[in-house]
Amino acid sequence: MAYTIGNNFRGISLKNQSVAKTASGFGTDLNLKSTLAGCAFGMIDDESFRVVYDVMERNDMSYATATTSRRGKVYSEGSINMALDTSEFCARVLNGIFVVDNISGSGPWTHTMTPMNHAQGYAAAWTYPAYTMYVMRDEVMHLFINMFVNRVSLSASVGEYVSMSADFVGCAPASGSANDGAAETTAPPSAFAANGEGPHTLDPIHFIDSTVKFNGGAASGLVSAFDVEFSLNRDVDASYALGNTTCVREPPAQALTVSGNVEFTKYIHTAVADEITYPGLIDFASPTGENNPSSGTPALQLIMGSGNEKWTLDLYKLHWGAPESNVSGRDTQTMRVPFTALLDHADTDRVAQIVLVSAGTTKGSADEGFPLGADAALRS
Repeated sequence: MAYTIGNNFRGISLKNQSVAKTASGFGTDLNLKSTLAGCAFGMIDDESFRVVYDVMERNDMSYATATTSRRGKVYSEGSINMALDTSEFCARVLNGIFVVDNISGSGPWTHTMTPMNHAQGYAAAWTYPAYTMYVMRDEVMHLFINMFVNRVSLSASVGEYVSMSADFVGCAPASGSANDGAAETTAPPSAFAANGEGPHTLDPIHFIDSTVKFNGGAASGLVSAFDVEFSLNRDVDASYALGNTTCVREPPAQALTVSGNVEFTKYIHTAVADEITYPGLIDFASPTGENNPSSGTPALQLIMGSGNEKWTLDLYKLHWGAPESNVSGRDTQTMRVPFTALLDHADTDRVAQIVLVSAGTTKGSADEGFPLGADAALRS
C-alpha cells in the first residue's frame, strides 16, 4: 500500500506493454509521465524490484589474482506481496499466468481465464503479456520494461486476508538513470486514476469470504488454510544472444507447474463434504492416487470473495501427496495434504481455470487495457 515518506509516495503501478520488438531487442517504453495512460495501481505490501548482473573476472597463470573484470549478463527481477482484491492490478498479474481470457457480462464483468495450452501457444493465438512496471520509491520512480510474470501464488488461512505474491523477470532497464523519473509527490488517486486504474477502493478479500469445495460438493467446514502456486519456470539464460548483455527476447516459459497444500482442522477419517480422507490417501489399491471427477467438475475449487466481487479458482485433476500430521501434547491434531495439479485431457486440456467477477474490472482497449490479448510483436 502506498504511504508517505517525507513528501513522496511508495507504491507500484503496471501496464500491459504494447510496443514493438526492435532489432536491438525489445521495444522501449520511456518518458514516464507521458505514458501513464493505461496504468493499474496496486495496493501492495512490499516489493523488491532490482537489476541483476554477473561479474566476470579474468584469471591467468601469470598473476596471483584477477587482473581485469567485466560486467556479464544483465536482467531485471522483482517480487510483490499483497492482499488479494478484485482490482485491475491483480487481474493483470494473474493474466500473466492465465493468458486466455474470455469476457462476458457488463457491470459486473466476468473474466474466465485459463493457462495457454500447447495448441494455443503453437498457433500464437495468445501470448504472455509483457508489462511496464512503475516502481515508486523515496527518491525516484524507477521504470522496468519488458517484464514477464514467472510465478504467482495465492493463500488463505483463518484470521488473515487472502494473499497474493508474484515474481517478475525481464530485460535490463536503460543504462544509468535514463529510466528513472521524479519521485511521486501527488496522492496516488489523482496521479494514477486520471491516467488509468487508481487504487482499489474495495476491501481486500478476507478469510470469511473464502471457501473450499471438493469434487463439486458443498463448501467444506474443515479447511483452515490453503495455498497454491503457479510457476512458468522461465528460462532467463535462453533469452540472451551474442552481441547483447541483456535479454533480446521473452524468457521462454517452460512447463507450467501447479502445486499447493490444503490444511484441515482435524485428521479426517470420514468425509463430511466429500473431503479427502486419510484412509483414501493411503489406499494403495489405487496405483495412481489421482483425483479426477467427471468432465467440467473441479477436483478442488477455491472461492475467494463474494457476490459481484470474487475470484473462483478451479483445479480439475489432482494428485494428492502423502498426508502430514503433527501430534504434540494435548494440542489439536490437524492434517496437511500437498497436491499437484495435472493436465486433464478429458476436459479440453485444462489444468486450471480462474474466474474474476467484478463490477469495476472492465474490458480495456486493445493496446493498454486489460486484457492485452495477442501481441505477436513481443514474441521472437
